[in-house]
Amino acid sequence: MKYTIIVCLGFFLLHFSASAQSKKLTIEDCVLKGKNILAPEKINQPQWIEGRTALVYSRKLNGVDCLIKYDWRKKPSQVSWTVGKLNQAFRRLKLDTLTKLPNVIRTGMDGFVFFNNNNLIKYDYRFDSITFHLTLDKKAENMDVAKYTTHVAYTVDNNLFVLMNNGTVQPISNDGNAGLVYGKSVHRDEYGISKGTYWSPKGNLLAYYRMDQSMVTDYPIMDLDEHPAKEHNIKYPMAGMKSHEVKVGVYNTATQKSVYLKINGPADQYLTNIAWSNDERNVFVVVLNRATDHLWLNEYDANTGDFVKTILEEQNNDWLEPTILIQFLPNNNNLFVWQSQRTGHNHLYLYDLNGTMQKELTHGDWDVINVSGISFGKNKIYFTGTTTSPLDQQICCVDATTGEMQQLTKDKGIHSLYLNEYTGDYLDVFSSYQIPKVVSIYDRRGKLRSNILLAENPLKDYKLGQTKIFNITAADNKTALYCRMILPPNFDSTKKYPCITYTYNGPHVQLVTNGWLNGADLWFHYLAQEGFIVFTVDGRGSGNRGFDFEKCIHRQLGTCEIADQMKGNDYLRHLKYIDTARLGIHGWSFGGFMTTSLMTRTPGKYKVGVCGGPVIDWSYYEVMYTERYMDTPAENPEGYKKSALTNYIDNLRGKLLMIHGTSDDVVVWQQSLMYIKKCVEKDKPIDYFVYPGHLHNVQGKDRIHLLQKITDYFKQNL
Repeated sequence: MKYTIIVCLGFFLLHFSASAQSKKLTIEDCVLKGKNILAPEKINQPQWIEGRTALVYSRKLNGVDCLIKYDWRKKPSQVSWTVGKLNQAFRRLKLDTLTKLPNVIRTGMDGFVFFNNNNLIKYDYRFDSITFHLTLDKKAENMDVAKYTTHVAYTVDNNLFVLMNNGTVQPISNDGNAGLVYGKSVHRDEYGISKGTYWSPKGNLLAYYRMDQSMVTDYPIMDLDEHPAKEHNIKYPMAGMKSHEVKVGVYNTATQKSVYLKINGPADQYLTNIAWSNDERNVFVVVLNRATDHLWLNEYDANTGDFVKTILEEQNNDWLEPTILIQFLPNNNNLFVWQSQRTGHNHLYLYDLNGTMQKELTHGDWDVINVSGISFGKNKIYFTGTTTSPLDQQICCVDATTGEMQQLTKDKGIHSLYLNEYTGDYLDVFSSYQIPKVVSIYDRRGKLRSNILLAENPLKDYKLGQTKIFNITAADNKTALYCRMILPPNFDSTKKYPCITYTYNGPHVQLVTNGWLNGADLWFHYLAQEGFIVFTVDGRGSGNRGFDFEKCIHRQLGTCEIADQMKGNDYLRHLKYIDTARLGIHGWSFGGFMTTSLMTRTPGKYKVGVCGGPVIDWSYYEVMYTERYMDTPAENPEGYKKSALTNYIDNLRGKLLMIHGTSDDVVVWQQSLMYIKKCVEKDKPIDYFVYPGHLHNVQGKDRIHLLQKITDYFKQNL
């Protein structure tokens, strides 16, 4: 692989140097083209056909969107379908035709399954025909298709149903309402939860969430499109307040009955990481206490709901954050892979159902990022990890039998992995700071079999400034922090430039990588083009550096993060080409909290700040996120007081623009309104702008207005 990438690198460098590079970016380019035309070409929804050697994915061929089946072992290796070709089968059955390529749910030996409007379709690619379709309720949401039976779980409003593969509907609940919700995500999508239903391996049983939120305080979101405006209430449990109560049910499609797992403990604990045994007999749930310092991996009988046993438990004085389901070895009902940060980094462990650790599968000062799968027969676990650098993600595999680990890739950059569990072939989707995208197929021995995409540089005609990646030392005087600096085109080191720091510095987010553009948004290059230097530092508390790197934020959000951002500020002030009188800071969400913190808790260090959707007071943020890092306001009054930004308004110097969406249901509008109210009371000047009807961020065409607003503010004041 290394040789192949070197060849590609030469190709891309040629394009960087040989093209005219005379075009200038516009904000419209960044917003409307940044995710498509000016982003590297990619393949979409890649998945291996189960039990076969072929891969299915979608991409453009000769400018036309195509669904492609590719098998490097056969000739011809590629077969493709356009929307027009697929629609021929739809017209024969007088079904609604497609307007774009479908999102394929899964592929089998004889076809692929997808939704079109409220129809579930199975398209047989051998005969170009539709061999199966089901029609769902027009109000159906949260559709979840069982792998082998093709039963469909779905919700209508807050009730849960199953559409059987024979077309009959089985209602699981009928009492759902605003306070009682079935089959939807719970715990505000924290702890790896993104849905509310979980089919058993054979598709006969369905585990699902039942959430009682009747005890949670209503929070008003104003619908400004109504005349007059109307109040729309959501359930928003703020830190220290009453939280919702969750149960896990198991529905049997044969008996048409549910049982609820008999889970002991307080009603407001978290029920996470729902998984099934391979034989469908048992359900596994990671139970996490509300204090998030103690978890139990529990086993339950799927037929009766009875508690079987606690397999293992973990405790941590800071917090625990289970986000990954246990994964059983293929055809094995006893051995499973468990992920834990117990050593300070996320690693893999092999356990049996008696709770005995069989092997520590990975270890070291790096993190396992994502497990792609386990190969059948070989029991090799394939994953990506930061084995060579926190800026990179490499493909690795570890043998569950011998414990031997291999790093399969070497090149600096971001590798994503898609494993064919039956053959051991894998797809490597790779990008680096100089290589837009290379998508390659390797066999189980790690031999390159095909490059199915070598994306051209989409920015080859644009004049971009140089990007520098380097590190500085954190405020603890020992930890390396990675930085990115984007210089203006035609940079002249004898001149002085204004500098904007873009910050987030919160959990689970990494801004600086060795991926394409080093992780930078295209708008940053627009700002550089307009004469700004754009700087970012990932301080302690940010993602993909291990638990030890992150935990300094515990009970004191904003403290070590500010200290590390100040190390970045100090670095900038020592550069001769930085105008230290013209330093700006910008961030959104946690980055908005950081921007406001830096403007007021380190007054005078930045002349101008722009913050969006900021958390002002953590006691007004939701339970699941806030209490993990801060404990409750009653348990940590000093931490909440120290981080509450209304306490520092007197320190505000320079210009600060605060932005919020009026329908924000993540960081509620009240947060910034409280701050503005206090500024008025204290006669402190501040600029404020709202985006009516927008949620936690400003998307769509209105994002052009947002970025222009921020750009103009920095131009006017820096």
